[in-house]
Amino acid sequence: MSLGKGMNKSKYLAVAIAVIAIAFGIWFQFFYSRGFVQTTATIVSTQDEGYDSDDTRVYSATVEYTVDGVIYTEKLDTLSSSYREGKTVKVRYDPAKPSVVHAASGLGIYTIAAGIVILAALAISGIQRIMYGTH
Repeated sequence: MSLGKGMNKSKYLAVAIAVIAIAFGIWFQFFYSRGFVQTTATIVSTQDEGYDSDDTRVYSATVEYTVDGVIYTEKLDTLSSSYREGKTVKVRYDPAKPSVVHAASGLGIYTIAAGIVILAALAISGIQRIMYGTH
C-alpha cells in the first residue's frame, strides 16, 4: 500500500497528533471555561496523586476562594507538581454556580503551540526533502 510520495505512516500519525492537540487546545482554552470568571485562590490542602508520564510527582489541590463574600472550598480538576499548601493560584469559577471551579492554567495555549510546532517541523522536513532530494 502506497502512502503517497515522501509520506510514511509515522508522519501521518504526527499530523493526526498535531491536529488533535490543536483542537483540544482550542476547546480547552476557549470553550471549557466559557463565561467563567477568573479569581485568585489559596491552596488549603494537597493530595499526592503519584507520578505523571514524565515520572514527575503530581498533586491534586483543594482551594479556597471568595465570591460575593461567600468562601468556597473546592477540589481543582487538574494535577500539578507545583501545588503546595498556602500557595495562591489563578482559578476560574462559574458565576451562576461558584462552586464549579477550574484551574486557570495555560494548558490550552501550550497544547495549541505544541500542535503548531509539530506541523511546522513536518513542513520544514518536507521542504528540505524537496530541496535536497533526501528521503
